[in-house]
This record gives sequence, structure tokens and C-alpha cells, in this order.
Amino acid sequence: MEAIINPFEPENANDFNSPYEYTLKITTFANKTVDFLLRPIRHRIPKSIEVFKGVMTTYTKTLSDAEQEEKRLENIERSARRAKQAVHYAVRSLGADHMLTLTTRENMTDRNEFFRVFQEFIRLVRTKDLVTIQGELHLKTRKEKREYGYVACPELQERGAYHMHVACVGKQDLELLRACWYVALGGNENDKGEGTKGAINVRYHERRFSGKTELHKTFSLVSYMTKYMVKSFEEVAEVGLKRYSSSRSIPKPIINKQFIWSSYANNGGDFVTAMREVFAIASFQGVTDFQPWNRGTDIFILRGVSL
Repeated sequence: MEAIINPFEPENANDFNSPYEYTLKITTFANKTVDFLLRPIRHRIPKSIEVFKGVMTTYTKTLSDAEQEEKRLENIERSARRAKQAVHYAVRSLGADHMLTLTTRENMTDRNEFFRVFQEFIRLVRTKDLVTIQGELHLKTRKEKREYGYVACPELQERGAYHMHVACVGKQDLELLRACWYVALGGNENDKGEGTKGAINVRYHERRFSGKTELHKTFSLVSYMTKYMVKSFEEVAEVGLKRYSSSRSIPKPIINKQFIWSSYANNGGDFVTAMREVFAIASFQGVTDFQPWNRGTDIFILRGVSL
């Protein structure tokens, strides 16, 4: 029995029978920023449900060296796009407004080892308090774990060692963070000067990460973190490497899809009319501080802040 396809459902937008020309994807993040993505529908001619049933012989195709290299580069490019989007979404959902830079004095070139040290640092930050006993600093275990949201991207320095860029929220307790980083690197809470095994710098700069609106504040930091993600793939072009780390508590964005009514067949709607409808929808939803731009001549993106 042939399935009945409803051409008015967004899930069936690409169906040949759909009377619409554009879809709108609305992505709402936990920090109240919103993306509106308008794109054309690529209609597909439906395939027959009658499938030949029988025995099919397949032959493995042997790729040439050039074809294998091309396929490898395509896989890396797809991985880079996915990782960049994941970091973008995570930083925005977290609402990050500060950035830490964690460095090591040792020339740590092993990527896996560097991630292991970083995860130990996060564990210490969540489970320890810094206390002073008889004039010396000590990390004391907390009764309850501390919530600490973050998104982290490694960067390979010119000397061959890694350091970590960490997007986080709010003013940071630098004394605690430095003590945890020293201990994670195998040092001591009281290390100072040349005796430290690493360092932490934090950027509070309002002029850099804090604008007049949530949108400016978020995207200043998003651009930094995604830049490091792209650089990671340029530095080490391999599939399967760990490219970033983030806390599990970061909420996923809410995604809704709908048709643009002005693009309904014979409705006289073109791309410009559809863009106007996107602005109208955003305004109706209480979104302000618009930031629009186009990708080519048929993809429109509108970003803003939800009240």
C-alpha cells in the first residue's frame, strides 16, 4: 500500500508534490539568541515503491590514489564543518562570555596526553575548594560538585606544544583555577614563578567579549572559538581526532521548521518577499537586535535576541 504524503508537512518539504519553494529553520539557544535560516526547497522526483526483488551481484570498486586522497579530504572537510557547528552551538547555548587560555611550561606535544591533563583540571575545578592552612594553599574536597560549564578547543603553538582555549561563563576564580591547573600538570598548589608547570590567563575585556547586547557578547566569543576549531583541522588533517571538549550540561538548541507562506506555488512570492516574511515572523516572536546577511542569492540568515 502506498503511503500518503502530506505536502504541507516540513518533513516532506523536498517532495515533488510540495507546493512551497522555501523553508525556514528557527534555532533558539539557551542564551536567548535566535537564528532564522531561509533556504530554497530542492524538490525530488519520487521513486517508485516497486523495487525489483532478486539477486544482485556487486563488485568492489578500487579507488586510485588520487581518488582516495580526494575522498579523504572530503571527509576532513565534513568533519571540520560538523565540529565547527558543534562548537558554535555549544558556546552560544552556554552563554559564554569569558575565555581562559591554559598553557604548559613543558613542551607537551602528545594531543591525547594534553586532553587527559585538561580533563583532570576540570575534575579538580568541580570537586575542590582552595583553602589556606598555616599560610599555605590546599585543595580541599567539596561536599558537592561545582557546576562548571565550558567549551574547550586546543591550539598547536609554533614550538609544537598545545595550549587550550576555554569558553566559560562569568567572573573566574583565578586562584582556584591556577591551583587546579598546577596540580593537574603534576605540580603543587603553592608553585610560583619559574616553579610553575603552566599558566592560566583570562580575558574579562568587556570591549572584546561584552557588547551592548547578548548577541554581540556571544558572537565575539563564538568567532574566537570557531577560529581555533578551523585552525585545528589545518594543523592536523586527520579524521577521528578529538577536536574539542565541552561539559555535558550544556542544553541543546531548540529547532523548529516551517514553510514560508509567501513562497506557496502561484502566490507570487520570490526570494525578497520570503526574506520580508522572515523579518515579520521574527518581529512577531519578539526578536530584536537583528543581524541579517545572505549566502549567495538564495540563502538568507537572520540572527537576533529573543526578549
